[in-house]
Amino acid sequence: MHDDRDWASIEAEAQNWHQSDGKKTALAGAMANEVEYDEGDWNSVFSSVAQTTTSSNGEYPQPPQFSDPRQPLQPRDPPQKAEDPYKPTLVRACDIPHEPPRWGIKPLIQMCKGTLFQADAGVGKTALLCCITAHITTGKPILDMQIQTPGIVLIFSVEDDLPVLRGRIEANGGDLSKCHFMTNVAGLTFNSPEVEQAIKETGAVFVWFDPYQAFLGATVDMNKSNQTRPEFAKLFEMASKTGVAIGIVAHIGKGSITSSAVNRSLGSVDLPAAMRSVVHIVRDTENDDLCVAVHVKCSNASRGKSMAYTIGDRGGVTWQGYHKMTVADLGVITKRKESSIPYENEPLV
Repeated sequence: MHDDRDWASIEAEAQNWHQSDGKKTALAGAMANEVEYDEGDWNSVFSSVAQTTTSSNGEYPQPPQFSDPRQPLQPRDPPQKAEDPYKPTLVRACDIPHEPPRWGIKPLIQMCKGTLFQADAGVGKTALLCCITAHITTGKPILDMQIQTPGIVLIFSVEDDLPVLRGRIEANGGDLSKCHFMTNVAGLTFNSPEVEQAIKETGAVFVWFDPYQAFLGATVDMNKSNQTRPEFAKLFEMASKTGVAIGIVAHIGKGSITSSAVNRSLGSVDLPAAMRSVVHIVRDTENDDLCVAVHVKCSNASRGKSMAYTIGDRGGVTWQGYHKMTVADLGVITKRKESSIPYENEPLV
């Protein structure tokens, strides 16, 4: 007689039934109290065992329903893996809807794309970013350039202390309630899940990283395009998914005198190549207190005019209007700086 509660052993014996004709009769007789049953009707056998075996509380348990043990067991479906959003897939050009560029600040900052801000140390690139942050949070135009996508700004910085950045944004009249910092960013990369989560939680329209090499990851060589390009590709896939514009801050590389203005940042030339817009910041040759932001690259619109500004107390920016400096002038300025020859002493050619 089987224990009425030991259904696991009953099922195990039932599974072995079809393997031995000799065990079939013995098992059926034992389970059915020597009562003859149709050998294929195992549910009736189990029901009889339950009904002829009184439980401790005097009630008869309801037997579970088993499939015929002579039928092969059906394999279970494997667990479904989450679809990788970055998995390469094929798509036809005709299936991609045409979308004109969306701008944060035309033509400097394009939504879902990257803008590179490059300069030597101490020239004023971070001050410019804090000023742009203030304009985006308030919606106030920069000179005659409208803020087409105002909103929240998210900042990842290991270059300056957060109180300093907060002071600069406040000095520029920014809305501090719409400006968010990420703390404890050491070890984060562009593609850390915390970055995308922070963008979604804040609803940011613009996020910038200062400096960019701090967020590449310890295993990525900034001088190798085959290592940096996948990181930027994933970053801009995420930007496209979340709808945010990306700002990248970079220092100028040493020995870049022979490079074009676009390719002077530290690291691989793949950095400016991955950007849709590049802004190069220098000091005016005649007034060292005057900073000039020269728009040296724009992939989806005409380049903007050069803008002049000064930096005052707490890092506040005062716009001085547009400047006559051009991309070609940057090459001359760099050569003079590298040669250390005063302009009046340069040989005539």
